[in-house]
Amino acid sequence: MKKTLLALTFALGTVAAHAADKDRIPVAFDCTHANDDFVGIRLCTALRDRIAKSPRYYEVSENDATHFGIHLVSLSVSEALSAQAVSVTVTAKTLHFYLDTQAYTTGSDKVATQADAILAAMDDDVTEFTKAWNDDKK
Repeated sequence: MKKTLLALTFALGTVAAHAADKDRIPVAFDCTHANDDFVGIRLCTALRDRIAKSPRYYEVSENDATHFGIHLVSLSVSEALSAQAVSVTVTAKTLHFYLDTQAYTTGSDKVATQADAILAAMDDDVTEFTKAWNDDKK
């Protein structure tokens, strides 16, 4: 009985999660960093977590048909300072269209702030693109 109840609870939770995704925008997230780039690894994880917790977005595989993509590349610029050069590109994947490219420098103590800024900038890009797309259809 407990196994059946547990399976039913899991199934209902999965269905509810997928139903909630209908109201959210799918985003493919791609992150490139060196294996010893600990700031880059933390930034990728922080941004992925923010997408997962976002009321507007959810992450999908790069191979899925998606609306938007965010691509982050982190390069170490100073081991002594734990500083990274980060490039972020936002795309409208279904149209193969680049919406924005930005470059940042990120220190180990600014990972959370930087992840918030990157998601906010992507949100602005998506909002602007969606508005222009809908205006063109009128």
